[in-house]
Order: sequence, then C-alpha cells, then structure tokens
Amino acid sequence: MFNVMDPASRERLFANVARESPDLASELQKQMFVFSDIAKLADKQVRALLQGIPLPQLALALRNAADELKTRFLETCLHELRACSRRNRVTRQTAPLRC
Repeated sequence: MFNVMDPASRERLFANVARESPDLASELQKQMFVFSDIAKLADKQVRALLQGIPLPQLALALRNAADELKTRFLETCLHELRACSRRNRVTRQTAPLRC
C-alpha cells in the first residue's frame, strides 16, 4: 500500500503509524523497497535493472531523484557503454554492434 501512494501521503501515513506503533513502523520500513533503495544495490544488480527499463521511463524516474541516485545510474550506464565498446572493437570484423 505504501509503495503505490504519492510521497506526501505516504509520509503522513507513515508518521501516524510511527507515532501510534513504533515497532510496526520499523517493520514496515524494513519491508518497503523504494526507488532510492536502488542506490544500495550492487553494481551487477543495477546493471540487470537497467537492462529491463526503457530509457524514457528511466529518465522520467530519475528526474526528481537524489543526485546520489542519478550519479549511480550514470556511472553504471557509462560502465556498460565502455564494456559494449570494448566488445564491439573485438568483434567489429565479424558481427554488428550488440550490447
């Protein structure tokens, strides 16, 4: 329920739950996965995630994200582009660009 709410409503509801039941609020926090949690993922997990997200949707999602998260995605994208470029140089004679 929390994950589908708009951020302001989520914060208000979560504050109310925390006030009434701190233990429940703590458990909810542990169970929630929010966009900013992506910064905590390993590089390999972020790369796997990037492969499944269309670029326009990623750009929209990152529009209001924290700078730390934007930097994490950009660094991961650059790493993937460099790896793709290296693979392409090796196979340039025999195959088209495939990343």
